[in-house]
Amino acid sequence: MKAARQVLDFEQPVALILSGILGHVMDDDEARDLVRRLLAPLPSGSHLLVCDGTDTNEELRSAQQEHNDRTPVQYRLRSPERIASFFEGLDLVAPGVTPCTQWRPEPGAPAPHVDSYGAIGRKP
Repeated sequence: MKAARQVLDFEQPVALILSGILGHVMDDDEARDLVRRLLAPLPSGSHLLVCDGTDTNEELRSAQQEHNDRTPVQYRLRSPERIASFFEGLDLVAPGVTPCTQWRPEPGAPAPHVDSYGAIGRKP
């Protein structure tokens, strides 16, 4: 945090972006604790963006398990509900936790399905 304070003004709201990060923290409680610790020093009005892989597709779950079985670099797919738990105490920005490609898509643009959910929350 010390290095961040050299670049960022923590008197003003900032954005904390955790895109594809929390899946590398295998334990749900540890991941939620990490988010809380990172948010704690941020001022009111700051935002959290989380986007991570989900367990909504059996084929992807199977492929991820095969990967995790073969490599030391693990990745934890989570349910959309578990991803939502990272926003506890924050005000979710509409449309809330949703597939990333469906988060405010361009009108009329096709929104392909991806097995990644995300959201933005504002710190009160």
